[in-house]
Amino acid sequence: MYRVAIIVNENETLHSAYANTESILKKALNKVYSDEIDKIYSFEIFDKFNIYTLFDKGNRNIFTFHSIFVATNACNNIEIYNELVKHANIIAKYIDDGYGNCHGICISNQQKLGANEDTAAFVGFLPDLFTYKLIKRKEKKSSDGSITINDSTDWLVNFPIKIDKDIIEKCCSGENNQFMPHKYRYIIYPKIKSSYDVIYEDKSYSETEKNSSRPLLLKSRIGNERLIISSVILDWSEHLEQLANILVFITEGINQFAFVYKSSSLNKRFSRYINKARDYNMALKQYNENELLQVLNGIKVGNDFPLYPHSIFVFSNEWSEKEVNDLWEQFSTIIEKDITFYRIASDNPIKKNELVLVSLFSKSIKNSHIFLSAEEWIVANYIKSKWRKSIWTYEYILNLYDNLSFNTTGYIIPLYDEIIGHFKIKEANDDATNSNNYLDFTKLKNKKAFENLAFQTYDNVFNSTCSCCNVLAKLYSLSNKNNIAETIENGQKINTSIFFEESVKCGNWILYKLNNVEYSKRISWQDCLMAFVALYESGYINYIKNNNNLYEVMIEELKNICSIFDRLFLTVDRISYKVEPTITLVDLCKILKFLYVVNEVSPYSLECEKYALAIEKKLVDEQSYNGAWKNLSETSEISIALLSRLKYSWKFKVTEDYELMINRAVNYMQNNFD
Repeated sequence: MYRVAIIVNENETLHSAYANTESILKKALNKVYSDEIDKIYSFEIFDKFNIYTLFDKGNRNIFTFHSIFVATNACNNIEIYNELVKHANIIAKYIDDGYGNCHGICISNQQKLGANEDTAAFVGFLPDLFTYKLIKRKEKKSSDGSITINDSTDWLVNFPIKIDKDIIEKCCSGENNQFMPHKYRYIIYPKIKSSYDVIYEDKSYSETEKNSSRPLLLKSRIGNERLIISSVILDWSEHLEQLANILVFITEGINQFAFVYKSSSLNKRFSRYINKARDYNMALKQYNENELLQVLNGIKVGNDFPLYPHSIFVFSNEWSEKEVNDLWEQFSTIIEKDITFYRIASDNPIKKNELVLVSLFSKSIKNSHIFLSAEEWIVANYIKSKWRKSIWTYEYILNLYDNLSFNTTGYIIPLYDEIIGHFKIKEANDDATNSNNYLDFTKLKNKKAFENLAFQTYDNVFNSTCSCCNVLAKLYSLSNKNNIAETIENGQKINTSIFFEESVKCGNWILYKLNNVEYSKRISWQDCLMAFVALYESGYINYIKNNNNLYEVMIEELKNICSIFDRLFLTVDRISYKVEPTITLVDLCKILKFLYVVNEVSPYSLECEKYALAIEKKLVDEQSYNGAWKNLSETSEISIALLSRLKYSWKFKVTEDYELMINRAVNYMQNNFD
């Protein structure tokens, strides 16, 4: 949901019905979103009594809002104005933090900030690039003059509602509002003219004045900033159509997506996708078939505002692939901007290739170039010579490389060389005096299963060895993927099958420790869960299936670990479960991953289902409104666990809450990753 902060002068709102800016903004958005407004937008009011909270920490902090609307004459209140000036540096970062993160602001007319030309000062709470003066006009009547649109092709007067001179004149006349007939009282003079595009102006005095026009409504033009300055009293005069366009622009930004359906009413399946997009705060517009054809035919006959601002079109599955292709063939050659057509091709929300790329028209940089740029950045940070990171980093980055199909040929041997420096134990019957290399078989519950096995650890640390087991298996997988049977390093041949052999040795040691009555009681249940996930993901469990003794040990230890769930999950009504309150969110991730393993190797699928649903409920309750769980790292961990769970959706029930949680989390990570 989009959050908009409205700064008002409470003295005006108490005494004048026309100064109820929140009501007016909702009325404006009703022209675009009708009865969906409360699902898409929320508003919070700030006045002199609470304006300070906009710059404090908490859920009313300025950066929790997508946009700010400074209502007419809000700055007449000196407390509000001083607070804005005091935090001008924060407002500058809100407009553009320098890292591509921009928010929108609209400032309606502020009477007490205006003055005659010789005494007017620049507004004190905007950066130099965007500050401006309000110069009082010479005429006595604010209803004199003529407001015209300077650029009829600008988004601000076209999307989502087309504005013309008649609409402006009607609003200024006062016929449809409780305010007086009013065009403007002040003229806007930016400190740097090139920082703004002039949207509204008055040219009727150009013959008697040295300036050819009077700027009245300005839009920032430097980069991605979304700043609107107006001397036209937009809210009190109920310029509803223009207010709707401004709110969409400053709050949603570039309206990239168009969702196109065929029937007169949205079908439930397609509506679900639109709701997800809304939940993800994706700027979008909906069209039915006839509305889209009107837009596209307008382009064909020379409309001066081609295709509105959409670059991605998503068609419902009511459209056949042929129809979408025909539409593409008809209009792609006459559209000069980059666009992409998608068609919903599946009823199953989990099924792969749910969105099928039908056609692509592009004259700018290709996706592959963007991908290569990302690869270059990652490679630059994890060079192939020596990564010199933790074993956990190796696991994450190797998985990333594999999932993105990066070329890992040059990384495999250098990384293996890095890892082997941490190896400690070699053989079970090693009689070395170093205690780190000694294995005490007298403490084993099943001694026979471990006779004559080769062992290996990563620094003799249990959870690090679990990760190492996965990393070695991944190196083996990548060497096979790249068709590397052996490689030459420093003049010597290395058979890459050694990677899996070393992984198996780590697996043997992990299972040995779990079976050791003295050591196992010192392993936390969280590390035990991690161990079984590592044994499964590395392929070790499948590898030992032919070894009856080892496999039996593994199953027994698995059952022992499952027994702890009696105290981690609380039975509700003898049917469902809830999570014990002291369990952390990171613990929940480990449990989710562990449940996959249990479901694969043991007949506990019904219990796993109930446990997983209990975890889902806990995660839904703990996720904040902005999509985060505590912080960026924890949000990433939980998102990965949820995505992993979707792989097993054919065995487990997966509700729409999963998709909503993931969408919110991804949105949060995008906005907060440095």
